[in-house]
Amino acid sequence: MEAGYKGNYGIVTAGEIFDFKSTKNGVDRILEMKIAGNVSKLIGYPANRTYSNQKTSYIIKDLLGMSGLQAGEIKPEKEFLYSSFVAGDLRTALTRLAKDSGSELYITANQVYLQSPDAKKEGVLLNYSSGLLQEPEKTETGYNVKCLFNYKINKGSNVIIQIKKRNTVVAKNIVTGK
Repeated sequence: MEAGYKGNYGIVTAGEIFDFKSTKNGVDRILEMKIAGNVSKLIGYPANRTYSNQKTSYIIKDLLGMSGLQAGEIKPEKEFLYSSFVAGDLRTALTRLAKDSGSELYITANQVYLQSPDAKKEGVLLNYSSGLLQEPEKTETGYNVKCLFNYKINKGSNVIIQIKKRNTVVAKNIVTGK
C-alpha cells in the first residue's frame, strides 16, 4: 500500500492481507484491512543452516535471502566472526545475532534492519509547511506530536521538528518507537 501527497508518496505497509471488513457510513465506504508484512516468515521459519568462520552481517544477509525477506540496512554495532553458528529457526537466529552484536532488530516497510541503537538515521523534517499541525507537547515518556499523515515516519524514524518562535527557529530531534 502506497500513500502520500502530490508526488511525494511511498510504501506505508507491504505484505499480505489476512483479514478485511467493508462497512458504509452514510455515503462513505470504509475498508479496514489487517496486513502482515512477511513477519509470519520469522515465526517458526526453519533456517537449518550452519556457518563456519562467517561474520554477523554475512549470516544475517544469507538467512534473509534464503527466507525471501528483504534486507534493509544491516550494520551491526559489533561485527563478530563466528567460528561456528547454527541457525535453527529464523527468528531465534536473528534475535541471537542482534543480541550478540549489541544491535537493534526491526522490520519496516517489509525490510529487516539490524543497526546500532545509536545509528544515525536520515531525518524526516516536520514543520508547519510539511504537515506539523501544532507545537509538540512534552509527556512523561517523550513527545505527543500532531501532524498530517507522513509515510516516512515509522518505528525508528528520526523526526526533526522545526517550529518558529519570535523569529527564531527551534528544532527538536525525536526518534519514534523508543
